[in-house]
Amino acid sequence: MSSLNNINGLAAKLNNYCVIEINGVDSQTFLQGQLTCDVVKMSANSSTLAAHCDPKGKVISLFRLIKFSAEQFWFVFDNSLLPLALQQLKKYAVFSKVTFVEKNLHIAAFSEDCLPNDLITDAEVTTTADKTLVRVNAENDFYLLFSESEQVQSEQAEQWKWLNIVNGEPLFTATAQGEFIPQALNLQHLEQAISFTKGCYIGQETIARAKYRGANKLAMFTLVADEIEAVEIGSSVQMALENGWRKTGTIINFAHYQQQTWLQVVLNKDVPPETPFRLAEDGAVYQLLENRFEEQ
Repeated sequence: MSSLNNINGLAAKLNNYCVIEINGVDSQTFLQGQLTCDVVKMSANSSTLAAHCDPKGKVISLFRLIKFSAEQFWFVFDNSLLPLALQQLKKYAVFSKVTFVEKNLHIAAFSEDCLPNDLITDAEVTTTADKTLVRVNAENDFYLLFSESEQVQSEQAEQWKWLNIVNGEPLFTATAQGEFIPQALNLQHLEQAISFTKGCYIGQETIARAKYRGANKLAMFTLVADEIEAVEIGSSVQMALENGWRKTGTIINFAHYQQQTWLQVVLNKDVPPETPFRLAEDGAVYQLLENRFEEQ
């Protein structure tokens, strides 16, 4: 996939996202034993993608983890994940001195050119009395703004979704909870989402086996068609074979942007790059974009 650097014109409110705050003296120790990332190695006022898995290594929640200090963290994820995600975290927190609070915040995404002048900064995480700004260092940088009052009126959710797809960041919703290990979503290639050197955490055995024994046969790909058509998250796509079409894969999410339909799809990672795809017999033909991630 080619880089689309210097994304401009993004100022979108993210109504379908929420923030959970984890507080308490045991917060860092507790999260270190739960999450795929190395929480201890994260510096204060930094962020990364991360996942919380079940004992079988399947992703229950995928989120942006923001570390303010060893005793204060934010989880930022899709609203649909909240019930099960919070249930699973609380289940393992019974003997830890931590609390979970759902924050009542407005969330917006910005490209740098659309940031209010008083918020422009080089810091990764900036906090004022009523705002928190997080710079996300991805293939195409963007900013997340959390505030007590609404900062943007614009409805640009499709551009936001498209930007995540271009960056290769999974738009993970409840439809996929408990279905995939982190590597099937390419998390081993994104930021510091998975640590293979820290101590034990939930699901680690499966995740390590996928890395060191080649147990994972799946990866997330981007498909694009030059027209707009309806998409159902969680459904399959059809792949062209010599003797017809066969259903395969799982659609993680999609975006309709600039008269194109963009799909995030989990497929067998050895799928031939020239393979055509479609959603239905009379539907558009999708091109499989090059997977820029190399196996490590």
